[in-house]
Amino acid sequence: MKWRLGVVGSPISHSLSPQLHEAGLRILGLEGTSERVEVARDETDRLRNLIEGDFDALSVTMPLKHVASAVCGNLHPSAARTGSVNSLLRKGDVTYGRSTDGDGFVNSVMHDFDFSLASKNVAVLGSGGAASAIVDALVRHNVGSIALLARNEGAVRGVVEKYPNVLTEIDATTHLDLVVNTVPVSGEAKSGLLSPEILDETTICVDIGYEPRTTPWLHGMRALGCRSANGLSMLAHQAQLQMQWWFNESLPIEDLLGVIE
Repeated sequence: MKWRLGVVGSPISHSLSPQLHEAGLRILGLEGTSERVEVARDETDRLRNLIEGDFDALSVTMPLKHVASAVCGNLHPSAARTGSVNSLLRKGDVTYGRSTDGDGFVNSVMHDFDFSLASKNVAVLGSGGAASAIVDALVRHNVGSIALLARNEGAVRGVVEKYPNVLTEIDATTHLDLVVNTVPVSGEAKSGLLSPEILDETTICVDIGYEPRTTPWLHGMRALGCRSANGLSMLAHQAQLQMQWWFNESLPIEDLLGVIE
């Protein structure tokens, strides 16, 4: 079988997913290619046609992670809970949908910082598909509390109502162990709500974007002395989980990280 892989979203020209996909194919001795396809938020029918006719599997990035669930006949439990899909797989006449963003993020933080999430206090900035998946994974890894901060109050409420330890504000006396920014560099993260008094050199700050490598938000967190990382590691870890699901074979994370770092 020659795999037809791709990544869809908008904008898409910066995506490193094809490099990761083709590295995964090489590592496993499989044949195939991966390409970028520009697909806008309102092009649900086009996305459906791509996965039903032109591709065997697709990686889904913004702004399609919530839209993608509509083209699936079968949703993984985490994707069903969050409504967020970043991975599509066509098998027979069924399109399967899954999100590897949340677990990919958790794996990247544990890998990069040797960090245990249990009982930690977290803030997540943004309320899109990646934020929903990350919150779900953090809850499953037994964090103490999560403050979800975003301008879209309806989207925030939709997430907060699902989990008892996810809040809409930060206790000014609570030290933050982890801050996750999911807002694109073109947007405006609510970083102003993060008082320097609740951050210190032990706080881990991760911007899941990776273009540019250091965003203005990440620069600000580093200026406060926080430990930090961009989204390259998360990208590789979520791709590892994604391809292991597609191909039903294990992939070494260090080899994938080496492709993009």
